[in-house]
Amino acid sequence: MRTAKGYTLLELVIGMTLVSMLMLALAVGIGVGSRAWQRGEVRLRQTHVEAERTSFVLEQIASMVPYQVQSNDPVLPGQWPIVEANPFRFRFISTQGSRYRDRSGLLLVEYAVVRSPAGMVDVALDETPVVDDAVLLHLLIDRVELDPDTQKRRVVFRHSAIRPNAFRLLAGLRAARFEYLDPGTKPGAPPEWVEEFDSRPADPFPAAVRLRWLPPGQTAVEAQVFPLRAQGPPPELNQQ
Repeated sequence: MRTAKGYTLLELVIGMTLVSMLMLALAVGIGVGSRAWQRGEVRLRQTHVEAERTSFVLEQIASMVPYQVQSNDPVLPGQWPIVEANPFRFRFISTQGSRYRDRSGLLLVEYAVVRSPAGMVDVALDETPVVDDAVLLHLLIDRVELDPDTQKRRVVFRHSAIRPNAFRLLAGLRAARFEYLDPGTKPGAPPEWVEEFDSRPADPFPAAVRLRWLPPGQTAVEAQVFPLRAQGPPPELNQQ
């Protein structure tokens, strides 16, 4: 008689163990691939968001209107460029808005470096519709005083608190500040980057703006330059 051949119990156990190990390896591989795909999707979305944000800021700052107000106010008489340019605040007039896309007209735009609840800093954007020149002037400028050191006239800008719902362009930074390209205070002098830009009759507006920031966990400072297309105040904008 022929002896019946088959699998022993040991062979079945070994086979089942190998199949289980293969299934486990396959499940782990699928899980790793799925997580890698999800991380890639998140990074891709973040890249798109950052690209759209950078594109909007470039467009808004580049569209800065070289707006000047002719004032008859005895406290602030004369012609005033509507711009504030210091290391932690950049305010100017623009026609491009993020909050008021469905309206036409001018906006007082403010980019500011503000403290976040976590002790870091954010770069925030806020916008205010322009009502008229008188309101606009006093919305930006508080008073004019003499510098005790130089005896020159110094503009004191009115503090503007960023609203809680203001859009955060960058958040959770270790540090951030603005710099401005000064066309030059003397004839023939080359342009230079300064931390604070003072308007002059010949050069009421900076030639470009640079934002420098230090992301969390990094030691290298990142920077973005925003050129300005403003060349001079169109007369028709000041006839209100």
